[in-house]
Amino acid sequence: ISEVRTRRKKASVDKVVMAYGGALHNDLYTIAELAEYTFGQALDHEFPGEYLEIDLYVPEYIAADKQVLSQPWYPAYKKMQKPGKVVVVRRGPASFVLLFAPMPAAPKK
Repeated sequence: ISEVRTRRKKASVDKVVMAYGGALHNDLYTIAELAEYTFGQALDHEFPGEYLEIDLYVPEYIAADKQVLSQPWYPAYKKMQKPGKVVVVRRGPASFVLLFAPMPAAPKK
């Protein structure tokens, strides 16, 4: 990511560099045990004002994840959550959590 962005800056190419699939690797707000595996803070430092972290979550996948449920942004999500609606929680100036709309419950037979 850094190499591509640096090369583009030198060539005066002003295009966004986007990486997907980081899971926790893109984090600006890291969990201490996982900090050594993340690159978000380093890229934010290298390219001030240009880095943006967006974490994507599926509500059904995190419903029993104690680590996610204990995150400081989670109560804000619960307050904003509405059936059929996507929720975006801002964690900081360059950090967002996007939670997809929960799937409707299957009809009971």
